[in-house]
Amino acid sequence: MSQIDEWLNLMNKADEIMDKKGDLDVDSTIPFLVELLDTYQNAHLEDAAVKVTQYLLSFGRVMIPYLNLQQQETNFIHYFCGYVMPQCSDDLLIVMREQLWEVLQRNDTSEETDLVVINYLLQRKLFINELKEILVEKKKHMEQELIQGDRPFIQNYLESLNNILQVYQFLWVK
Repeated sequence: MSQIDEWLNLMNKADEIMDKKGDLDVDSTIPFLVELLDTYQNAHLEDAAVKVTQYLLSFGRVMIPYLNLQQQETNFIHYFCGYVMPQCSDDLLIVMREQLWEVLQRNDTSEETDLVVINYLLQRKLFINELKEILVEKKKHMEQELIQGDRPFIQNYLESLNNILQVYQFLWVK
């Protein structure tokens, strides 16, 4: 079976699921849709990814435990920040805090997914004081890493982190 045939089969299955209004097994439906969303965004099937995103968001808080953001690859996190989070209410993002914090535990010096999430949350003015503390801790940690050796990724990461601290410094003022 070709890759295109596989995608078409997945699209058909997703359409069947999204057409059902009532009797859905959430424990299998939402994980399938999250995996499908990852497949679509990896394949750059934007229209299909947007459709699945909209459907997932219709589940609201129910979808949160199934996101498994900590286990997702960086490209999914970037998609999530760019397409899913902007459609979430502040209340939904607040409820999603634990999932988001799992991403923040990364020190992703190459793709900077943790900083992407922090930047987005600061744009929304959510968790301001907590995020400042996280940024300061990350900065200290990365400065120590940099002292131990010249690592270009760490230097770039520190630059991005410092930019975030500078851009949002008005939020830190009490």
